Amino acid sequence: MFNMNSQSNLLTLDEFKLRINKVQSLLKLNNLDGLIATLEVNFRYLFKSNAHISERLTAVVLPSEGTASLITPAFEKQNMLRDIPLSEENVHTWEETENPYQLLASECARLGLLDGKIALTPNTTYNEYKKIQSNLPKVIFSDGYKIFNDARIVKTESEIKLLEKASEYSTRAIEKVLINDLKEGLTEIEVSNMVAAELTKLSGEPAHFSIVQFSSNTAIPHGMPTEKKLVKNSSVLIDAGTSVQGYNGDITNTTFFGKPSKEFLEVYNLVEEANQVGVESSTVGTPCEEVDQAARKIIESKGYGEYFNHRLGHGIGLEVHEEPYIVNGNKIQLELNHVHSIEPGIYLLNKFGVRIEDDIIVGGKSGIRASNPDRRLWERS
Repeated sequence: MFNMNSQSNLLTLDEFKLRINKVQSLLKLNNLDGLIATLEVNFRYLFKSNAHISERLTAVVLPSEGTASLITPAFEKQNMLRDIPLSEENVHTWEETENPYQLLASECARLGLLDGKIALTPNTTYNEYKKIQSNLPKVIFSDGYKIFNDARIVKTESEIKLLEKASEYSTRAIEKVLINDLKEGLTEIEVSNMVAAELTKLSGEPAHFSIVQFSSNTAIPHGMPTEKKLVKNSSVLIDAGTSVQGYNGDITNTTFFGKPSKEFLEVYNLVEEANQVGVESSTVGTPCEEVDQAARKIIESKGYGEYFNHRLGHGIGLEVHEEPYIVNGNKIQLELNHVHSIEPGIYLLNKFGVRIEDDIIVGGKSGIRASNPDRRLWERS
């Protein structure tokens, strides 16, 4: 099992301080006076804490210059101090009988933000926003999506290492179940639970998702596991992922339980070729849409274009789906150390589907797979 402590220095407090400085620079660049970060994924990006989302307000006020101020329930103080790159004097607590939004407003006043322009983390709930707004009526609020997208889209060396770990664990868990554990009569739900258990065993963190589909169900992209039983001579698709210190893997492997038909092999070979073209096209300076187009042309060339009915890929990091999106119409150019999925698929309704997904690190001459997948597993039997 992966020992979390062995990787504890990959994301040091110094790195989190650099992230705070980066976001403060972006706030200034966008003419914003500060940021309020509620307890969501961007809070974790800035302040390390993996605290669970709660109805009790936990938030950080970050001015564009100066030190951040944390608002947290009193009983959570020690948990927060253990995780975040702030000293105790910058942690302000509230009791259950108090209004935390008034405390938030008083900290904004202390930091000179009572009538400024403040960004909110993009996943702040509407209920939180309304309560914040009612206590800071003179503030002009804006969506912090662009701030955090610009901060997070290019991964650091330590982030790349965590993403590689998450991708490798996701890959190995899927392969272990496909190679060793498939038996006639098992249901999709049972196999999904096997994959989830293996993901947790490897990473030490709960599986984020474990989609398992058999036979005609594999023709439904992202269909949820059912009580459908595995029978001989049927397709099997597993799409699953775990995380390491918050950074995600997202892998799909499709195989055949029994002897694959000529039609399955034709489709599989085509998807495999499209996947490889997508990987090779993931180079610095290439627009996202051109990567999608390059892989899609492979599938369209054999008349299967209408059966590839989703984008080629999505960015991956602290969220399973984030920028950059590898889709037609997205003209954003790839940069070194962007990380995204490449996942072409062909879905023949009432027959079978094939999807092959890898996590890709953008390179100069080609994309680089974050893990080393083992394909064509039916050839082992």
